Amino acid sequence: MRLCIVLLFLHIFCAINASVFAMNGTVDSTFKRQHTIAWKVTGKQLQHPGYLIGTCHAVGKSFLDSIPAIRAILQQSRCLLTELYPSDNSDGVTTTTDIQALPLLDKRQYALMDSFFKATAGPTEGLDNPDVLHISVYDFIGGIREMLLRRSGTAAFAQMDRELYESFHAAAKATYALEKATDLYFRPGDTVAAKALLDRYISTVSQWDEWDISNPQSDIAKFIKRYKTLQLDYQLSATEPTALSQQFSKTIANRNKNWLPKIEHYMQQQPTVVAVGFYHLAFTTGLINLLRADGYNVTPVAL
Repeated sequence: MRLCIVLLFLHIFCAINASVFAMNGTVDSTFKRQHTIAWKVTGKQLQHPGYLIGTCHAVGKSFLDSIPAIRAILQQSRCLLTELYPSDNSDGVTTTTDIQALPLLDKRQYALMDSFFKATAGPTEGLDNPDVLHISVYDFIGGIREMLLRRSGTAAFAQMDRELYESFHAAAKATYALEKATDLYFRPGDTVAAKALLDRYISTVSQWDEWDISNPQSDIAKFIKRYKTLQLDYQLSATEPTALSQQFSKTIANRNKNWLPKIEHYMQQQPTVVAVGFYHLAFTTGLINLLRADGYNVTPVAL
């Protein structure tokens, strides 16, 4: 079971639950009038406007290209910032600095996951496989996600982030990663947090039907429909839900805050578009609010 960095995008996307959009709470009225996934960043002596695009990791770049305003943004931008592309870890995730997963499993979990991987990946891909013996929490969670998607027949979905990176790279435009996979590893002192997150993902094994993109009633399919019809709610005055907050060793809020200096740096250098998962723009701790708090004007782009 060889897993690669791209599985982080499976994790980030699949942490989404369509029910989040039905939550009661404070809703930002500006978005309700705009219906957009793109935001323009100006002010604070920027010579060129920058842009934020909230991506859906399981929708292809062709969807963005089908929207004239976004297509124009991508064409005029000279620099692309994404969550992990490009990365010097692209050939695979090492496990030397991350907590190992198997010692965190109890007997019931071990038996469950051993059977699960043998059933989904193949009879030789159980937890007694030497390649799995020292697998990290990062890789193990990615493996669960990949197998759930394979089981539902949806493993080979498009990846907007990767396709954006490849298009900018092919056009000889600048591309930068906002972080590396190693930034999200659990450290030796994070065993309790790693165990809690691992437990949560193991529990999803019994809910594999919610991963079937072809089933219009699945949570994933519902979110994709909302995304493509621009029926999203940024809830800029609300705190991010706990269920969405933790992304490996970091929270969404941690990651957003860590990205901000790099985003500002490149926007000040040249026309830059930041393409990250939709949730990184939303809520009080999202990039929209962080940039506004730092003195920038961030306004929705009419689509």
